[in-house]
Amino acid sequence: MKKQIYLIQGIIFQENPVLKLANKQDVEFALEIAIAMMFTMFHGIVGPLNEGEGFGGQMHDRWGDSLIVDFKINEDELEFTKKYEKRPPIFYSFKKGKGDVWIGGWHGPDCGNGKCKCVVVSADEAFLVP
Repeated sequence: MKKQIYLIQGIIFQENPVLKLANKQDVEFALEIAIAMMFTMFHGIVGPLNEGEGFGGQMHDRWGDSLIVDFKINEDELEFTKKYEKRPPIFYSFKKGKGDVWIGGWHGPDCGNGKCKCVVVSADEAFLVP
């Protein structure tokens, strides 16, 4: 029996404070704090775990490597939990958008919440054979 794997690639959107130069009356230059929408890419791979344990895998983004646990996907919904070493988990949930795009969000106790999008490609495990 062939085992199915999933390849995930997406974008995490996050509002971050940034410093910018501003013109202020009676002052030549001043620093101003503004909020900017930043984004970063992530990618991962998920496959079947031991019998009866569901799907899990690995992910990488600008904050480092993490594990993907509790991965669930059906026609309309996708969810998983991302776990970095020595950090609380981050929970992701998506709804199927147009085409191959999944639209959703993330939240975690030490990082707040935000929006994200991803694409998921299913493949046979033979994809991993050189």
